Amino acid sequence: MTTASAAEGAGNAFIVGAGFSKAIDCRMPDTDALGRLITTRPDVAGHGRIPAQFEHGAFESWLSVLAGDQPYLTEPENLEQRALFGRIARALVGTLSEIEAEVLSADADAWLYELLSVFHFQHPTVVSLNYDTLLEAAVMTHSLWDGGIGRKIEVGDILQETPPNPAYAQTWDFGLAPLAQDTFRLIKLHGSLDWFWMGQDPTGLSLVRRDSLSRFGAPA
Repeated sequence: MTTASAAEGAGNAFIVGAGFSKAIDCRMPDTDALGRLITTRPDVAGHGRIPAQFEHGAFESWLSVLAGDQPYLTEPENLEQRALFGRIARALVGTLSEIEAEVLSADADAWLYELLSVFHFQHPTVVSLNYDTLLEAAVMTHSLWDGGIGRKIEVGDILQETPPNPAYAQTWDFGLAPLAQDTFRLIKLHGSLDWFWMGQDPTGLSLVRRDSLSRFGAPA
């Protein structure tokens, strides 16, 4: 199944890409538009290694090259690329967070909540290629109920605490907050604005998630 610009289902699985977020609100940028916004920020603009233009998904491909050492570059050149990647990553978080806050200042269209209800009752796996947390904010805004555990569905439930939220894990250890099972599963392949890790960790063991506090109509 190919990556969808909006959302495509195959059996019990869905893939959502940049077009899905753009369907929620047209202010959400696609991949290359995000790259163009990021490279105009003061801490990034004017760097000699930044391409003149991004088209046809070039920004994501270029970012992937920056993220790892390349065999055709010298050690100093790879270090320069890694430093630029760090600045780009920080600028990406700042740019996308600002746009997301604007989008979350109003309520979402009804179709998004209807879709979440379908996901909740059909239990598909939803694979997201997006960094934003609009889907998570919609879950926190909507009232999806799990009768088995007698409470509202939260973000940790759809992520199955992957990556873990340390505060939630402490509560779970005491048996006070079991995860919901009768809902959909969200997997974010490219990471998320609310995930954090140690910069020199090649294993991902330090990866953690903080609580999503934003809701549609109430950005946090």
